[in-house]
Amino acid sequence: MGSLDVGNATAGTEVGAAANKAKQLGADAIIVIRHGTSQVGTYSTGSATAYGSGNTATAYGSGISVPIVAGAASVAVIRWAR
Repeated sequence: MGSLDVGNATAGTEVGAAANKAKQLGADAIIVIRHGTSQVGTYSTGSATAYGSGNTATAYGSGISVPIVAGAASVAVIRWAR
């Protein structure tokens, strides 16, 4: 039948997403050509607090950054001759 590329899938589900899409298109089987994940962004957040009393000032804070990851797969789509 041809090939199918699925991108921007939830990481870890890219092959299943490609299989589901191929099934919707009438495929009987797929062959996975490649699959994997890549970082597509970063989410960061943080906070800080400062206060003072007399001649003394104190400040503290925290922050975190986490990657945003997406999966992609490329498959060959097969349909048996009938």
